[in-house]
Amino acid sequence: MKTAIIGSAHANVWLHDLGHELPEEIIILPEMGPKRAQQTGKPARVTHPMDQILEAYPNPATTTQWLVYQLPDGAEQASLLVRDLLGRKQAEVRLGQATGIAELAVQTWPNGLYTATLSADGIPVGTVKLMVQR
Repeated sequence: MKTAIIGSAHANVWLHDLGHELPEEIIILPEMGPKRAQQTGKPARVTHPMDQILEAYPNPATTTQWLVYQLPDGAEQASLLVRDLLGRKQAEVRLGQATGIAELAVQTWPNGLYTATLSADGIPVGTVKLMVQR
């Protein structure tokens, strides 16, 4: 299984340098910065909307699936675990930085639905559904 992790700042250059034909659609990576709660006289709490913690592009995928992730503040260890709908582990990736893109080579995976779960310090913090379709 081929797996790579890059920082989101390098995503556009990385996609441009792939050198092979890219999907017809334009992949726009979301702004993944934390949002601050309104000031109420108390220290502001940093929150990450659940829909911005983990996202998949393109979805459905045929050969490569990119998982864009943003770890919660203070996370020390993180991983991505991909399972099929029967719960069998398809892939696992250890993450070394707070934000980035994990690349999964899915060309040998059977067509179907999968779930990718982002865990920080052993606690699931985000899940996204993936589809492989050829």
